[in-house]
Parts: sequence; structure tokens; C-alpha cells
Amino acid sequence: MLAVDPSFQPRPILRQCVACRKPQERSHLIRVVLDRIGKQMRIGFPGERFPVASGRSAYVCRDERCLKIALKGKKLQKALKSSIPDDILECLNDLMKG
Repeated sequence: MLAVDPSFQPRPILRQCVACRKPQERSHLIRVVLDRIGKQMRIGFPGERFPVASGRSAYVCRDERCLKIALKGKKLQKALKSSIPDDILECLNDLMKG
């Protein structure tokens, strides 16, 4: 039987924002997923799981400046290798405002 060290702390899972390139915990980022199966784009919120999460993903900080940089410099589009639909853009803008 293996002994478990009681002081062991697992490392947090870090992801990098496509705009500022700062590594952060996933819970502090918004995930944009291009589903490989249905070619649909979805937005993932911190702590939420997708039923099908396979495909391309990109992460953006929950900061309006990062979203502007990601969209203006087309960094989000390049990371997903796809254009961003208008409904996803509206949802992202709404998230950043409130």
C-alpha cells in the first residue's frame, strides 16, 4: 500500500490567455471552444464542463482589455483557426461588461 503525504498539494492547472499570454488557473479564464464534431463554437465559463469538449480551445482573461486585444489582433481567431460568429462575440462582450 502506498503512503500518501498529507502535506501534498496538487499543482493548479494553468492555461495561457491568448491576449496577454499570462498563465492563470482555468477558473480565472473564459474558454472558447470550436467543437470538432459539429463545428459549433461555444463559450465555457469557469467550473463548467461541456458534454463534448473535444476540439480547439482558446482562453481569454476575464478582462475587457484582454478581450479587445484578442479580437482586434485576431489572436482568438488564429488560436481557433476559425472566424468568430457574431452571437459568440456578443456573448463575450456581455460577459466583459457585466
